[in-house]
Amino acid sequence: MIKDIPYIQKCILSRLIGATGAKYSEIKIVNLENDLYNYHLQELVKKGFIGKNINKEYCLSEAGIKLICEDYPLNQYEKEKEKFRANITTIILKKEKGKNYIHLHKRKRHPYFGDISTTGGSIQKNEKLEDAAKRTIKEEIGLNLKSVKVIGLVKITFIYKKKLFFELFLYLAISKSFTGELIKENKFGENYWDDIRNYNNIIKYNKSKLSKTATKLINSIGKGKRTPKFTFAEETIELNAI
Repeated sequence: MIKDIPYIQKCILSRLIGATGAKYSEIKIVNLENDLYNYHLQELVKKGFIGKNINKEYCLSEAGIKLICEDYPLNQYEKEKEKFRANITTIILKKEKGKNYIHLHKRKRHPYFGDISTTGGSIQKNEKLEDAAKRTIKEEIGLNLKSVKVIGLVKITFIYKKKLFFELFLYLAISKSFTGELIKENKFGENYWDDIRNYNNIIKYNKSKLSKTATKLINSIGKGKRTPKFTFAEETIELNAI
């Protein structure tokens, strides 16, 4: 269980969540005595949670990825995830040479390294939905949204090992007007534009399960149908062991 792992080892694991591999010095905890750091690193290796890739860099093993998906998973900031969250994801569209394109994000963080989806983030306390959409998009991909329309809310209950993993209120927003240059890559992943008609083929290889409501909505837009005024749905998603 992740909650039984010593704090120093949790910190080391958290440094590998967003990497396919890292050098010894890159995952070292600042100001931690070298012998103590090396002891905990080797303990994780002995337990089988950390291994080495073909470049002889340290990386999460399959067991390590499973570990961070348990009831008390780590996030990139070395804290345990909350059981209740409110997020917003924004569907950003642009038209170019007669084709409709959607912005997509390819993750660079375990446990869903390589998965593709739209971009979003957490809603802060007392933050308006439109402001949350604009802030998260600016922070994540560098675009300044000129207009945002909230078009849906999906309450998703995530189940893992027959227990409540967490509950998510996911607001869906859309924007077709923006300025700025797209950040092509950051610590979270890669950003790019793709033909919206390809969306189903792109996401079918994802390890994670996306909201059916959001997927249906994007496909509807891709077929040229009118955007609904507002959609509400409830979903349950069972997470498989990674």
